[in-house]
Amino acid sequence: MSAQNVSVEVLPSEAVRLTAVHNDYPFSDTGVARRFELGDLYAREPKPLLLEFFVPALAESPDVEVARVTVVADVLTDAGGMEHQTVRFTVHSPLSREGQSDPEVRRELILMGTAKARRDALEQERRGNVAEASGVLREAVSRIRESPLAHDPTLREQAEDLSGMADQLDQHGHFGVADAKYMGQRAYNAGRGKAMYEDKLSRVRRKS
Repeated sequence: MSAQNVSVEVLPSEAVRLTAVHNDYPFSDTGVARRFELGDLYAREPKPLLLEFFVPALAESPDVEVARVTVVADVLTDAGGMEHQTVRFTVHSPLSREGQSDPEVRRELILMGTAKARRDALEQERRGNVAEASGVLREAVSRIRESPLAHDPTLREQAEDLSGMADQLDQHGHFGVADAKYMGQRAYNAGRGKAMYEDKLSRVRRKS
């Protein structure tokens, strides 16, 4: 473990609005900022926080201030103790008519989409909408396989797993208790940045 009680406060810059949060961390609003509780942080398990902002139409600029971020945590020291630390930094981004695409951000966005597909499929199945549930999963598979990042090992595993769950749903007409728990847990892990638990849960990797 590298740090405990990690919280991240995000304060959008003037005229910038936070429009979407793709993760599922607990949060609170201060009126002008939003504070996310990320829990414990491990050295080998970075936790993503994927946010979308609306930046008003301005002149093109190579350096636009999007938000100010404050990270607070109890950090493990070299001596084995804990030290309360605060880190502040500013998020900048270029602004252009053409836009830009960061592969790592795109990858995380796809992973958050798979988590949403699992939750939506579970909800549709609970309502008795089996065809809709299967369709949600297969649409997520198509989005992954049509993506330029389709060969990423993690995304490829997600596609294979979602396809397998859709096949089971089509065959049996419902999720078993174990399948429903598995789907819910994988969606939770993705939303909370628990990548290590994903490796342990993955049915595709367990079979290989």
